[in-house]
Formats: sequence, C-alpha cells, structure tokens
Amino acid sequence: MPGPHMLSPNVHVRLAVYCSIWRGRLMDDARIAEYFASVGQVSIRPVFGGKGIYLHGKIIGFQRKDELLVKGDKKNAAKIEKAGGTRMFYRSRKGHRQKVYLPYWSVPKSAYDDAEEMARWVKIGVEASKRSSKK
Repeated sequence: MPGPHMLSPNVHVRLAVYCSIWRGRLMDDARIAEYFASVGQVSIRPVFGGKGIYLHGKIIGFQRKDELLVKGDKKNAAKIEKAGGTRMFYRSRKGHRQKVYLPYWSVPKSAYDDAEEMARWVKIGVEASKRSSKK
C-alpha cells in the first residue's frame, strides 16, 4: 500500500491535466469557442495580454492566464458576485497603485465542467454587451 505522499500514476496524470488546464496551457481558441458555443460562433482576438471573445463584433468575454471572464454591468454585478464571480482589475501605475476595475467577472470553476452552467454565464456576458452597445 502506498504511503500518504504517494499517488497512483493515474492520479498523477489526471492532476497534471487538471493543473495544465487551469494554467492556461489547454485554453486555445478552439476550447474557448467550445465554452461559448451556446451563443453561436464567436471570434477570438488578442487584447490586453489575453484574448477578447466577440459575438457579432461585440465583446462578451475575456480570457486571461487561467480563467474565463464574462462581461458584466451594474444590472448584474451583484448577481455575478453572489454566484462566486470576481471582478477583473489591474493596478494603476500612478499614485498608490490603486485598483482599476474593468467590466469583466470570472466564471466559477464549476462551470468549466457543466455546459448548462457555462451557457448561463455566457448569456450574462451577451446580455451585458447588448446593454452597453445601446448607450
């Protein structure tokens, strides 16, 4: 029987695949398109050190490092945060390096394995994009 510090080879392989997904190694354009397929064909372009996800020319999401984010706004921010989404920000270069928030929230990790949950998150991004383009 292996000791507590030893895992079977199969567990090591599964952990390696899982970890590489979250480090972004497997987050290629095809995978992103698969996650957003519930709304149709999306286009993906490099932006801000990540990838912008567009539907009909309007940005609906963002991929950076190891996570997908969907567009949000004042109307759905509280709902997104209650469901576990965190808002994207960067630190300003001036002054006290304050947080500058962008209108994108992270998709909970549980959605990556559940197509219906991912579709709900993608819909949030589409709806927020539609509202922002009406202004």
